Amino acid sequence: MPNEPLKTFRAVEPAHFGFGAMASLASQPFVLHHQEIYSLTGVGTGVAGAAATYASLAANRFQPWNLRTASSCYPVAVPNAYDRIYIFPVFTTSWTGGSTTPSLGIGTYVAPSIVPFGLTPQTRNFSTSNKLNPALHRLPDDVIQVANPTQVNTGLNLRTNGFWVPLPAYSTNFSTANGLLNAAGSTNPTHFLRGNTGAGSAAFLPSDFSLSASNTSAITVSDSQKASTGQIVGLGHEFQTLGSEEIVVALGSNPSGVTITHAGELNEVYKAHFFLMGMFLG
Repeated sequence: MPNEPLKTFRAVEPAHFGFGAMASLASQPFVLHHQEIYSLTGVGTGVAGAAATYASLAANRFQPWNLRTASSCYPVAVPNAYDRIYIFPVFTTSWTGGSTTPSLGIGTYVAPSIVPFGLTPQTRNFSTSNKLNPALHRLPDDVIQVANPTQVNTGLNLRTNGFWVPLPAYSTNFSTANGLLNAAGSTNPTHFLRGNTGAGSAAFLPSDFSLSASNTSAITVSDSQKASTGQIVGLGHEFQTLGSEEIVVALGSNPSGVTITHAGELNEVYKAHFFLMGMFLG
């Protein structure tokens, strides 16, 4: 069900300077990833601070043509007017209708790391006619097969898999002073996403969150106001779309630190959910 790419967005005008000067372009937010991280049927005894449990990370999740068929993955088609996508985590609860609302809490919250991938235009299911015609297309598979007619298969297989690229963070540069390159939590601050010695800062979402129940005391540097709530909305990163026609997002690592508290009412079903949400910007 989720693997048909979403195609419904708020209608926007083509991106150009005149329109951009009058209004910003933004799409309706949409789901990119979902998993159920907690489920329990109450037996009449309260449960305090039960930890969320995440699915094991799939070994092939960095192969987007495989990832997009996973039940947790929700591909999204990219409207032409947008040049970047904002990706952020959301946690929430659901229950079957008992009298006591479950709530989420945060211990030491660690946000997930992610790697978004973009499908380059006119690759998956593209025509095989007029190979190497300079007025039409010149794809790697075709170069191999024209130069070596007996080599009928290639490792790319791009008309079946599509040709995918990892998407870089928006407005990155190669200065080590760039906040995306030296953010806390990066094991390799010289890479945007992933290098041969570790993951770069752009892959790590900030371990910060906003929407939550609070109290009346003043917020201080040491007081993060992480009270119990029915939803947690974390901060994310903006990534370039690079003209992609479709985007899928792989989890580099699972989040941690989120717990759920509920009354354990008899036969009440409590669940907690983890989403990666996206929003196109222009």
